[in-house]
Amino acid sequence: MEHTLLSFDIDLTKMPLGKLSRSQLNMAYKVLTELQTLINSGATNKTLIIDASNRFYTLIPHDFGLAKPKLLDNNDLIQSKTQMIDNLLDIEIAYSILKGSIDEKNEHPIDAHYKKLNCTIESIDKNVEVFKRIEQYMINTHASSHNQYALSLKELFKVVRAEEDDRFQKWETVKNRQLLWHGSRTTNFAGILSQGLRIAPPEAPTVSLTTN
Repeated sequence: MEHTLLSFDIDLTKMPLGKLSRSQLNMAYKVLTELQTLINSGATNKTLIIDASNRFYTLIPHDFGLAKPKLLDNNDLIQSKTQMIDNLLDIEIAYSILKGSIDEKNEHPIDAHYKKLNCTIESIDKNVEVFKRIEQYMINTHASSHNQYALSLKELFKVVRAEEDDRFQKWETVKNRQLLWHGSRTTNFAGILSQGLRIAPPEAPTVSLTTN
């Protein structure tokens, strides 16, 4: 998790793992939304963008070395920082799970962490039909533009989150379905497994997604 924070240029001396808080990250979302509004409105007063950028870096301290902090004055940077906050929220969840398991003295730490995910994870045998079907989906959807790497399916797991089957019941007869891939950093898995895939909070800027 610390490696991921460093990849975002986070200053770990000012904001170590234990200092991440949801309220702080939501405030950072609000500042990014403010910046996005300024950019999209064609604001000519650069002072407003400088002020908002400084407030963002106060909430989320960065380490730029000897370089100046980047002015958040275009939508590409806003999108990049929004995705960074998305990842930080998942890291905050993962860290909370790990920290909350410390007091579980009568069971193995891995069992304690697994229990706090509130889901079941089952390994799928490589010889069963569902494994072969997912493998074929992977092969068929590996776009020709992604020719710089090869893919192979090493392991497949079935995840059942608590109460999710019950919530799905009313949609069970709907035939209009599409299988989707969701790639994510390993630091995000604890958040996804324990809370599911979440939409961006209302504080977050509008982020455009592109696919190839």
